Amino acid sequence: MNILHKVTAKSLQKNRTRTIVTIIGIILSAAMITAVASLVVSFQSYLFRTGQWEMGNWYTGLQGVTAEEMDSLRSDVAIATQYDAQILGYAETESSNPDKPYLYVLGVKEDFMQNMAVHLASGRLPENPSEILLPLHLTTNGEVAYQIGDTWTLELGRRDMDGYALSQYNPYVQEEESFVGEYSRTYTIVGTYERPEFEDYSAPGYTALVYWDDTAPVTSYEVYLTTHDPSEAYLYPDENMACSAVYNDTLLMFSGASSHSSYYTVLYGLAAVIIFLILFGSVSLIYNAFSISVSDRTRQFGLLSSIGATKRQLRSSVLYEALLVGGIGVPLGILCGLLGIGITLFFIGDYFSGIFFGSDANSEISLHLIVSWQSILISFVIGMVTVLISAWIPAKRATRVSA
Repeated sequence: MNILHKVTAKSLQKNRTRTIVTIIGIILSAAMITAVASLVVSFQSYLFRTGQWEMGNWYTGLQGVTAEEMDSLRSDVAIATQYDAQILGYAETESSNPDKPYLYVLGVKEDFMQNMAVHLASGRLPENPSEILLPLHLTTNGEVAYQIGDTWTLELGRRDMDGYALSQYNPYVQEEESFVGEYSRTYTIVGTYERPEFEDYSAPGYTALVYWDDTAPVTSYEVYLTTHDPSEAYLYPDENMACSAVYNDTLLMFSGASSHSSYYTVLYGLAAVIIFLILFGSVSLIYNAFSISVSDRTRQFGLLSSIGATKRQLRSSVLYEALLVGGIGVPLGILCGLLGIGITLFFIGDYFSGIFFGSDANSEISLHLIVSWQSILISFVIGMVTVLISAWIPAKRATRVSA
């Protein structure tokens, strides 16, 4: 530490009241910046989790995947998670909906039911291949009556149009398609679940779930996956795969990989405006503190100038003072900001669930504090820049003090 820095430190110790007031102003500034940055991160995380709860934890959905393609996907290092479902086939029902006459049966495992937004309405999940979970809208929309515990024998097969097998993404065309039965299965109804979001609204079949059946004559699969880099979700299927694909645009948007840039424009734009207002007010407050400090140290600067201190050294003396008080105030402000916004979200977080999902979902998703190193770094950098900007003009004034 050179002599000018020692003199600056002694000056801060001598004027404790002014130093404490300056640090308090810096703490308030850094706390508000941290609160805004952390709120943006927490809100984005909240929206991502609501997307997972509503749509399921997947980016890309592939239908009509062969067993070889499914195994190839499992070995792809770019894929983070993969949930497979056997396409067991369609079954005719007595649905009153003329556009949705079928039951579409998938064979799945625990990971699929846990990650694909399968929300139980009653009963329980299937635990073996002889148990079936029916969608609630089979009754509310198709007016098909059934009770938990009933057994149901289904003739499973495919939809055919001129020798071409139709999928869930081909709407029902009564005059042009036919049903081809292939094998039968008897299931026990063990529960119902809410309409799945991975079922397209134009789909001709109500999606029912049974446990994975290794004995079924399955020829194709549905695969839902996430990638380590969300932007790579659109790379599937590749040119070697003949399957069709759908994308979870909601989750991709909240992960930053969607083409819907307006969401980020609004969110980050609003945060930038608020931080700019905080920055403007903070500079005005902290600038006054450094102006008073320079005025009080005028005789000291004149004495230092008389013994050979250069303008650059005098300016660095004031900036060093800014770094000292900023080095104390900014970290304390970040901690206070995290504590303040954390307490705030603790009390109001559940109300956001009520806004998005209604009162029944309050226990499922809540807005709570998410601490990220990016938000901490941004808050620290902006806080220190605020202090240095506030001290720059008083530092220039100190260079004009003559012996």
